[in-house]
Amino acid sequence: MSRIVHLFNSSLVSGPENLVLRNLAGRGWPMEIWNLEETRTTTEEDHPLAQACRRLGFVYRPFVVKSRWDPEVMAKLREYLIAERVELLHAHDVKASTYALGALRGLGPRRPRLVSTHHGIDGRPDFKTKLYERFYRYIVLPRFDAVLTVSSADEKILRTSSRLASRLHLHRNGLEGRSRTRQERALERHQARGEWGVAEEAKILGFVGRLSPEKNPLKALETLRELPSVWRLVVAGVGSLESDLREYARAHGIQGRVVFLGYRPGISQELAGFDLVLCVSRAEGLPLFALEAGWAGTPVLAHRVGGLPEVLGEGAGAFLVDPDISPREMARRIELLDTDPDAWDRAGEALKVRVESDFSGQAWRQTLQRVYEAVGFVQAH
Repeated sequence: MSRIVHLFNSSLVSGPENLVLRNLAGRGWPMEIWNLEETRTTTEEDHPLAQACRRLGFVYRPFVVKSRWDPEVMAKLREYLIAERVELLHAHDVKASTYALGALRGLGPRRPRLVSTHHGIDGRPDFKTKLYERFYRYIVLPRFDAVLTVSSADEKILRTSSRLASRLHLHRNGLEGRSRTRQERALERHQARGEWGVAEEAKILGFVGRLSPEKNPLKALETLRELPSVWRLVVAGVGSLESDLREYARAHGIQGRVVFLGYRPGISQELAGFDLVLCVSRAEGLPLFALEAGWAGTPVLAHRVGGLPEVLGEGAGAFLVDPDISPREMARRIELLDTDPDAWDRAGEALKVRVESDFSGQAWRQTLQRVYEAVGFVQAH
């Protein structure tokens, strides 16, 4: 049987990993998950991605990377690609794609087909990672057989490169989900708030994502400061800014109104607990939490960046704001919406309809199948 490998550089199970695992589990695709592990802070047995793969029935193979550029790991990847007769290597984002390209050096015309998914172009948090992005875009990607981009906004940027245009494919993120009835939403809301320790009568903003500069989580706390005391903020995620955010909450007297959940792999099952999900990122690809919120019927108020307009819509009533909006204006927008008792339900229902129609897991798999066939791999099913 032909074999596919999805190669990640992951310490958690975040958007790209969730996307692949949830959409392909149990579908019969002949594939394994390989991962570049940058440290030994976890063993293979308790690595979150390893655990997720075991739970879903995927073979997981770790490669411990000792530095940003580790030729020994590339050589080891090459050995496994040959030994396992891998026919298609699908890498995700910058480092995994760079290592995939290095591993294929010298394999000749019978090398595996090479596919890369770019999970979000803008928003690299610092100068060094912006340089990696440029290296990825102009040096690495033109050597791939196919390049996938998760939103129309990113596709437009990549298509400006003549070296990529002929191999570029739009592959919007999509997820399987379950629509909730009003009664199911009410039960999930009650259960989630019990888990979080938040009173039923409170109004809750949700922030879901890495606590890193490009996700801009401080703005969520600043917005909370401008809202009446009945509002709470529940933060699901970990990252380099967590200690700064906790200190900000203490310094401004809102620590009792903020709940830090940490890494929350089951947050997609708790989104009905929020009144409103807040996305204040400086840049996004096409975030999975927006799709998960749609399946839960929970509205999202977001900066107009990346693929978010594709999910939320650009028409009247879309919960989109300009990225330069101040926290005070963001809070004013939330309070204005809250004057209409049915606003949240209408927005949540509209988002659910859009996600069910245009961002399903089935659509995601069908597009991926077409891309694989376009590069000459025809046995995935």
